[in-house]
Amino acid sequence: MLTLTDRKDWFLAEIRVFHPLEGGILAVISYYLWPLWQRRYLPQQLVIVLQTSLSYFQTVGAAYQGQAQNPKTLDIIRRQAELAGSSALITATHISQEPKQFQNNVEAMMTLIINVNSFVNGITTLRQHYKQFQPSGTLPGLDLFIQQVTDTLKNLQ
Repeated sequence: MLTLTDRKDWFLAEIRVFHPLEGGILAVISYYLWPLWQRRYLPQQLVIVLQTSLSYFQTVGAAYQGQAQNPKTLDIIRRQAELAGSSALITATHISQEPKQFQNNVEAMMTLIINVNSFVNGITTLRQHYKQFQPSGTLPGLDLFIQQVTDTLKNLQ
């Protein structure tokens, strides 16, 4: 590339201008010939969102049941649940930009993802207030509540 600086013709302009344009045109053509449809990835993303949310809920629920939990582990699990939710929401948003005949219930999927993200925020609130509500014994009905939520999330998977 350094040897091209002493040339005074249009050769350098061709390299700097036309080659990126050719690459862009090839990228657009390849997208239309072999599209990467996001709808193939959304079911897997939904399973990951539900699994990470369930894991976070069970970990915080175990803390309320009296099991000691490492704060760094809770932070890592929370972050995984948040990232999975964001990833799934981005995938669903991309599906909404695909052709209409390929958009199968994308609104329902986005609603599910948003609700699961709100659920993760609720778990985070429970975690933040754990020290204030730390009972001397287990709360009545807590085991049943944790089991019902766990069963519901497993049924959604």
